[in-house]
Amino acid sequence: MCIYREFRGFIQVQVAQKIGLIQATIAELEKGKQKGSIETWQALASVLNVDIDDLV
Repeated sequence: MCIYREFRGFIQVQVAQKIGLIQATIAELEKGKQKGSIETWQALASVLNVDIDDLV
């Protein structure tokens, strides 16, 4: 996810705000320390303009 986020020019805080999470959650998802719900991954895919399969 980090590669897509950086490619789009977003920082973690921006992505978090767009989907209603906090920056720490985005950081944990990127590091694989948190799994996240399917709804979270769908929201991330939408914000990053990628297929959900590209993220998980």
